[in-house]
Amino acid sequence: MPHTSNAIFAKTHKGQAEIQARTLRLAPRLRALLIMVDGASDLQQLRRKTGDMPDLPGSLGWLMTAGLIEPKRLSAPEPSPLPSPLPSTAPIAAVSSNIRRKSCALARLYLLDIMERTLGLESAPVRHRLRAATSRAEILSAWEDVRPILVEISGIDRADRIEESFRSQLPD
Repeated sequence: MPHTSNAIFAKTHKGQAEIQARTLRLAPRLRALLIMVDGASDLQQLRRKTGDMPDLPGSLGWLMTAGLIEPKRLSAPEPSPLPSPLPSTAPIAAVSSNIRRKSCALARLYLLDIMERTLGLESAPVRHRLRAATSRAEILSAWEDVRPILVEISGIDRADRIEESFRSQLPD
């Protein structure tokens, strides 16, 4: 998920269908957030709408990973004077819009959310370990520590899916 406050998300067709059918049985806060994603509000506006929802970036990351929302565009930054005309960037923009953003923070927030959902109130030590991890190597090390817990509680198939999803969010 883009870190900047000008990130704008839109519901996918799957997200629209989820609002109607409720097939995924989303937690109430995730469902409310999905409903609030309107394709026009940036991260700061969503933060205000949600009343400073804890872990808003992680929740948005989860919705994005689930295929319910997608980055729409970045709102235009403050215009700056350019010394000369720039060549067209349309081909670059078309390619870059299909590339999913990667970040250590997004991967870490995704894991924090998963572990909190899985362990509930008993997730404090695991969350502490994940919060302390800030680099790619530290996050991977933390994952190796928490993976056995997830396998024991949720099974190897779910742990493998979570690992695949969180590794796809890590930068190379």
